[in-house]
Amino acid sequence: VRPRDDLSLVLDFNWGSESQASQLNPGRHGEWIGIAGTVEYNITDCISVATRGEWFQDMQGVRLPAVAPGPTGQPEPVGATVWAITLDARAQLSEFIYLRGEYRYDGSPQAIFDATTSFGADSYWKGQNTFALELGYDF
Repeated sequence: VRPRDDLSLVLDFNWGSESQASQLNPGRHGEWIGIAGTVEYNITDCISVATRGEWFQDMQGVRLPAVAPGPTGQPEPVGATVWAITLDARAQLSEFIYLRGEYRYDGSPQAIFDATTSFGADSYWKGQNTFALELGYDF
């Protein structure tokens, strides 16, 4: 939806299912659901900013085969809920070339993000940060 020439709003909803696809209960049915929304604002003809929020739930591990420490401390498959927030800035450098920077935070109530500590031991965290810089070409 474009309520104004310089503003766009996007909302996305996904639901899916697959028989005999559960990773937690092999042979059982699995379902997943996701929602995402984006707001983009064009500051000028060449500069825009955007923010995106996402939420995804896959309690049977069909699309997001996550692991977390089990009762014995060893990684075991788990169903997962994850969410993310992304901040984005884009500069159109020429008619076809652009530069885009992005910061994204992914989070989950479960400690499913695999990490390696400075001591070399594996661990699992409830979130992760991502920074990206992109030089692109529109055609």
